[in-house]
Amino acid sequence: MNKYYIVSTSDCVPRYSSQEEAERFIKDNNLNAEVFLLTKVNKTMFDFESLWKRYPKRLGKKEALRHFRATVKTDEDWQNINKALDNYLQSKNVKENTQFIQHGSTWFNNWQDWIELEIKKETPSALAMLKEKNLI
Repeated sequence: MNKYYIVSTSDCVPRYSSQEEAERFIKDNNLNAEVFLLTKVNKTMFDFESLWKRYPKRLGKKEALRHFRATVKTDEDWQNINKALDNYLQSKNVKENTQFIQHGSTWFNNWQDWIELEIKKETPSALAMLKEKNLI
């Protein structure tokens, strides 16, 4: 597994393959910053913004980020939340009834419900079936 070190500043988060490189960057640029080891968990945290940009009703970002950090800890979680968002974006709620789109904070709290989405086929009503058979 590759290890990356990051320099945390208010403007950017560059990655370096060694702690020495990161410290040299700080010294060369006279920055007041810290060096952190970037772990697999932290890598997924950086991708919250890409999911947030895709979400249709971006309300409650602070809470959504908190839920995201609490639930997305592995590569499998990352793949599942992307699948869940894809499923949600294809759902009838989002496509047809935009007034029922959940706030981002709500969806990120229960995104696991959207991993396995079954799209139910419309079953014809009893009246439609009788009409089809010319019984009424």
